[in-house]
Amino acid sequence: REILQCLFEGTAQGDLSYVDCLYEIITHPNNHRFPTILSEVAQNIVKLHSVFVQSKLDNSCDVSYGICRIVTGFIESHSTFVLKSGDGQSLVRFLLDVSAMPGLYPVDEDCSQMAFTPWNYVIDELSDLPPPEKTTALATYGHVFTELTLTFCRKMQFPSEEQYSTWDKDSKDEFLSYREDIGDNMLYQIGRAV
Repeated sequence: REILQCLFEGTAQGDLSYVDCLYEIITHPNNHRFPTILSEVAQNIVKLHSVFVQSKLDNSCDVSYGICRIVTGFIESHSTFVLKSGDGQSLVRFLLDVSAMPGLYPVDEDCSQMAFTPWNYVIDELSDLPPPEKTTALATYGHVFTELTLTFCRKMQFPSEEQYSTWDKDSKDEFLSYREDIGDNMLYQIGRAV
């Protein structure tokens, strides 16, 4: 636990050398056997939210990217735990902030695409809940999906023709693929009736 705390503190201070190690530890598939430690990890990830917000303001792309890897990896690996934890709402809100990164992908930011797979896991978990639990969960998380849809609509808008004409072919292709991924994610959300 002391090692985890040290890794989170180093990451919070912007030391990216800790991110890979932290990512490997928190995404390990056997972590579900240690719910107390997962709770501590979730709390520490929530604390990184303020660092993430500040890194966006400071235009510190490397720090934003590292923290995005941590939150998306944790939610993707432990979505069942996330939705049942006391920090679930904060973690899902954090994931929404990753999706809403300012700027256009891939020219201005390269983090928002990391949130697609974790969203699918969250949607699956919510959809698979038994009816009484699903009703409660949708009351808790339903507004997030409304915000996510609005975010997706904003993120898939084309830039001005003037700006778009300055992009190289690879950036244009990545953006078109990104738009398709957003469409797929939205259809998946609708198909799973969340």
